[in-house]
Amino acid sequence: MKVYKSGFLLTALLMSAEGADSLADAFKEGKFNGELRSYYFNQKTGDEKADILSLAVRLGYATDFYHGFKAAVTLQSSNSPLADKDAKKMFGAANGMYGPGAVLSESYISYTLSKSTLKTGRQFINMPLMRGGPGKAIIQSYEGVTLKIDEFPHTSIYAAYIEKFQKQTDGRGGAPKFEKLSGDYGYALAVVNNYFDKLSLTGAYGGVKDDFSILYMDADFKNSFSDFTYQAAAQYQHTDYKSSAPSNSNYYGIKVGAGFADFNAYLALAQIKDGNSPQSGVVGGGNVCTLFTSSYEHCAEYDKSKQYAIDANYNFRQLKLLAGVRYADMDYEDIDEKRDWKSIYAVYFFSGALDGLFIRALYENQNSKTNGKDEDLYIVRAAYNF
Repeated sequence: MKVYKSGFLLTALLMSAEGADSLADAFKEGKFNGELRSYYFNQKTGDEKADILSLAVRLGYATDFYHGFKAAVTLQSSNSPLADKDAKKMFGAANGMYGPGAVLSESYISYTLSKSTLKTGRQFINMPLMRGGPGKAIIQSYEGVTLKIDEFPHTSIYAAYIEKFQKQTDGRGGAPKFEKLSGDYGYALAVVNNYFDKLSLTGAYGGVKDDFSILYMDADFKNSFSDFTYQAAAQYQHTDYKSSAPSNSNYYGIKVGAGFADFNAYLALAQIKDGNSPQSGVVGGGNVCTLFTSSYEHCAEYDKSKQYAIDANYNFRQLKLLAGVRYADMDYEDIDEKRDWKSIYAVYFFSGALDGLFIRALYENQNSKTNGKDEDLYIVRAAYNF
């Protein structure tokens, strides 16, 4: 019997063994939460051009704790009522924006003891090497078992075992479904330590059975003096493929940044060596970009290459507006190809009666200096959390 199914049934039986009145109180004192999303994408790639407006809703309910136990469900639904055939083609299978319908993304039971939480069932995951990307109308989700331990000072320990994964669409023009992984299961183990003042250390290992495994490490130092801030970070990832098709890969990245008052900037360098690395970890990720040299929307390139990125932004605190620019450049080593990305972005947070609403706008240009197609991308994301 599968591990997570056994755990789910056992936990359910334990809950049922408690008095019905107490369980009723746990449900009565539960809370609803949700999010409304309106995402507009306008993209031109070579001679092809299309745009799409996707409207989405996420509605969740979680019971109150009862002797450490808790249950929750979350439904996600999206629709693109104005999408034409060009939009369905461009934003369908590969892009993950077109897939009207609904999916039950979360349905789990958890148990919390002290500062440790075990969760089994369908769930959103946010840990090193395994996280659902928020960049599209539907957030990715997982089915399996997770454990988070915060018992030790300055240290968080994460573990995950998954058997199914929910994408942003089904890749065929429909709503996403939970599907089995390419291997029997995926897994991840991570430790994040903040024992040293101003320094965060992360180590993670994960993979998919009979497919690949990943070792990831990073160190991030941040400090400030009066209105001046500075940062230095480094990262390393090794990917070991089980089959002989892709080559094993390593990448290295460094990042240095500085800021004064509300202005911040950074420079990042990276090198992808010996092959191709999965861009977002074990499975999932969306546009959650791990590599320091990623553009604002595009999660860099993980083929053998040398890369750099520069970002500068300013926080207009009185206006609740963050605006910035970013430039990312990549030089392939095995093929005659160079690309760069230029990004202009802004994020506005509403307050008062509209507190919880934000708008994120982006223009990004991808330029192929030798081969391939140039791309212009306009995105406006609006979301309201309640």
